[in-house]
Amino acid sequence: MDLLDIAARYVAPPILGGVAGLFSPWASWGIEKRRQKLARRREFVTGWRLELIPMFSDRNKDWSEVKPSITASPYFASLRPHLSAKAREMIYAQRTAYAGEDLFLTLLTDEIGRIEREWKLV
Repeated sequence: MDLLDIAARYVAPPILGGVAGLFSPWASWGIEKRRQKLARRREFVTGWRLELIPMFSDRNKDWSEVKPSITASPYFASLRPHLSAKAREMIYAQRTAYAGEDLFLTLLTDEIGRIEREWKLV
């Protein structure tokens, strides 16, 4: 037995095993972190769709009557940082007339869809 044979049989395997043992939890942590992030994003999108969109169900109310309940919602608070600048501007505009009764419903559904595609959930 020469020195190289001893190193290959008795020294290298424990060193490689130790390195793999150190690397494995770190890799698992990264995978689990990514899974939790995707799950949280799915929860956000589901909450936005289930809680914000139904607020538009009463067609007799116009935007000025629906806006306070939507902007006060905790679901809207979680959506607000992800909205585009144009959408934020339209939502928070004061005394602006828009044509079309479903404009803000369409705006929110389009924004939620855009965010969902950006996050690669669909």
